[in-house]
Amino acid sequence: MSQNEKKWDALINLFSSDGCESTKQLKHNELKMPRRDRLKHLPITETSGSDFINLLTNGGTQTKQYLGCMHKLAI
Repeated sequence: MSQNEKKWDALINLFSSDGCESTKQLKHNELKMPRRDRLKHLPITETSGSDFINLLTNGGTQTKQYLGCMHKLAI
């Protein structure tokens, strides 16, 4: 992996920094969950569909919304 390869952690931080304070807090609380730890350390380009399916299976509606937003942001 090259040093320039972005990981999800950087994208999660960018996504969490947008919005009003209450929105930022909601995002922070949802995205700090331990189930996201594996995703945080993965390079974006090396993420598989099964990495997302695992999160979608174990998360709720907010997880689905945030993953969709982060996916669009990554693209």
